[in-house]
Amino acid sequence: MKNVLIVRLSAIGDVVMASGLITAVHARYPDAKITWLVEPAASALLKENPAIENVIIWPKKDWLSLWKNKQWRQLFNTIRAFRRQLHALNFDIALDAQGILKSSFLSWLSGAKVRPGLSGKEPVWLFHTHTLKKDHNHPVISSEYIQLAEHIGASATDYVMDLPYAQSTEQKVDAQLAEHGLAGRPYVVICPFTTRPQKYWFDEHWQATVTELKQRYDLPVVILGGPGDVQHAAKLCAQSAEPLVNLVGKTSLTEAVAVIDKAAALIGVDTGLTHVGIAKHTPTVAIFGSTRPYLETRSASASVIYLGLSCSPCRRKPSCVGAYTCMKNITPEQVLTRLVSLVPEGWLGFEGESESEDRTSSQTIIPSQQVEPL
Repeated sequence: MKNVLIVRLSAIGDVVMASGLITAVHARYPDAKITWLVEPAASALLKENPAIENVIIWPKKDWLSLWKNKQWRQLFNTIRAFRRQLHALNFDIALDAQGILKSSFLSWLSGAKVRPGLSGKEPVWLFHTHTLKKDHNHPVISSEYIQLAEHIGASATDYVMDLPYAQSTEQKVDAQLAEHGLAGRPYVVICPFTTRPQKYWFDEHWQATVTELKQRYDLPVVILGGPGDVQHAAKLCAQSAEPLVNLVGKTSLTEAVAVIDKAAALIGVDTGLTHVGIAKHTPTVAIFGSTRPYLETRSASASVIYLGLSCSPCRRKPSCVGAYTCMKNITPEQVLTRLVSLVPEGWLGFEGESESEDRTSSQTIIPSQQVEPL
């Protein structure tokens, strides 16, 4: 039996995309006991997964507070106590799935003798037993985590993203959906919110998309996001010509996963909840511009729209002075046409419209490669 530690501390979307390490580890070591080390914000994604033995929260804020206040002795004692907690689990392997100095240090702190990890800008090799070079431009979703899984002897086909949730969570979500008249009714989820303005799709595009979904297909739209998105969500709802079911800030993270799992489809920007749609096999259109985490989704039910402008991806350094052309030039019609192409013909009122015209007339759109789920 192997005791395996996975270190992926943040962020929510990255933890989603790294979740396939769980199935990969169990494929390689069927009796393995898996522990995941994570920061508080993303921990809820893992706590209801029966395939994980332990979820350990790294108290980052506590350590930083001691550091900033120069409480060196207390910091040393806190780290030593955390080390004892990790050593008590007798890890054989620690997988650094983040590739930064703090994650590599924590993998070393675990006491595991085998510590492969991803490369990064920081000297992570100090704490790894083997460092895998990460290809930041690889087009396939989760490519770096698949590389890590293959390093321990698993295969790409063993790597399957998933985010199980408890029956109690499902019951809460069912009740919440019923309150909004969505019990047993198909609905579309939109995920408009993200961490940086250059990753947003324009509000007028969302409004036009919601109107089309309701008027053309008679599909209600649920909007999801976190507590920090409440104000923006209220603005979108107020400006929308059609009513939105506003669950922004009203669900836990795992409840949001269940809402997405039960949805007929999802449209979102580069944000954690969009990646959840792909993990839960909900038909998903991902709209990318300043960032491009992947182009190939490894799923026939998910697709990326990315214009591939000469300035993209600019990531954290946009050069367009707030124009965000890479997102603005993606139209609601293109998004809806792509969404229709992902679902069976006639399903839920969709007419199975062909996307061929869209792809040939707008050569700047780069469609993701469609393959069967692995």
